[in-house]
Amino acid sequence: MSNEKIVALEERHKDLGLKDLGGTEISDRLFLISWRICGEEYFLLEDHDIVRDVQKFPKHSKDSPQFIGGCQLNGHDLPGTAIGVLKNEAGVEILPAVIAWKIDEKQMKFVKLQTDGLRCSREGIITVDGGR
Repeated sequence: MSNEKIVALEERHKDLGLKDLGGTEISDRLFLISWRICGEEYFLLEDHDIVRDVQKFPKHSKDSPQFIGGCQLNGHDLPGTAIGVLKNEAGVEILPAVIAWKIDEKQMKFVKLQTDGLRCSREGIITVDGGR
């Protein structure tokens, strides 16, 4: 990834509809950043400005909000950070996952998670509309 200002990068690639959707620090060396490219959303895992893995992200909405954070599998906490889409249910704080990936910090890869029994906290919702 180039180290230029986001505005300049987006302008240079406006033909692709490039848009920085934000990011978050996963560890002292890994950063998760989201980009819209040609109308689709992608998550990139960066290690000191080097892209290590890319995942096309499915559509999300208020009914199916995007999240990043911790999850439980059959009531037991999963170690690490997960990203994915949840099924919104009113009045419930731990929501079922529709699709999810764990961020493997050692391999610097996205690893798809099984969704049977996978539930994640509403606190991790990062969709613009908040999924509320």
